[in-house]
Amino acid sequence: MTLEPTESATHAEIDAYVEMLREVLREAHENPVRIVASPESTAIHLVDEASLDDPTSWALTWRVYLRKNNAL
Repeated sequence: MTLEPTESATHAEIDAYVEMLREVLREAHENPVRIVASPESTAIHLVDEASLDDPTSWALTWRVYLRKNNAL
């Protein structure tokens, strides 16, 4: 969870966020190697940034994405 300036979080949500940050801080002091190696499980390890520079691969809407991938 990250706090966004445009959202209005409840007091309980902010307290939960602070508690989570305390847990991360405690873990960083007790086992810094684990924090440096985080995240431990992700679906994508490296993002292919080459396609981000190619405007022909962009799909600004879901409908365009489906059209470009012959799903429509």
